[in-house]
Amino acid sequence: MKSLQELRLVTKAEKLGEDTLAAIIMILKSPAADITWQKGAIRQLANLYRFIKETQLFHKINLTEEYINFISIIIDNVQLENTSLYKWIKRVLQYHTVLLKKVRPIHEKYKEIEEDEKLILLDNKSQALEARLKDHLQQDREMTIVFDQILSIKDQIINWQLDPIKENSLQIIDRQKPFSGPDNIVKCYFL
Repeated sequence: MKSLQELRLVTKAEKLGEDTLAAIIMILKSPAADITWQKGAIRQLANLYRFIKETQLFHKINLTEEYINFISIIIDNVQLENTSLYKWIKRVLQYHTVLLKKVRPIHEKYKEIEEDEKLILLDNKSQALEARLKDHLQQDREMTIVFDQILSIKDQIINWQLDPIKENSLQIIDRQKPFSGPDNIVKCYFL
């Protein structure tokens, strides 16, 4: 913290210090941010507490491979092996390189596997539903056959039950024939 306070008081930094802070600004803000000493570096160091907090949140920063290569070129020219800021930059670049080249491909592969498993589960469910549908269709066919058989038997049963009734009805009609006709109606009035 003491060296950061001393660095904040510098009005014109050496090329090595300026490049180091330029790399830090590119990591924390963006490569398009103002990286000059007068504006970018002094503004970044104005609030040391915020600066330290931002450096601790390096894992939330999304650096692309292009940015990593660009910042690496700048910081490789500095070669301040003993300063903590230089070490921080190198470790952050190393962290993001591992993240991009090893961790993200594993995450992508994991997502592909998850999607494949979901497709397999959906396929299994689809096959189970198709089997149930076939069972229901078979049951429907069987019920239709049974229903048709019942209808044919029902007609026979109804005819069988109606035969005695028909016979009785015909006998009653035959008995009433002698009383039918206009002559019989006139006879009924004279009785």
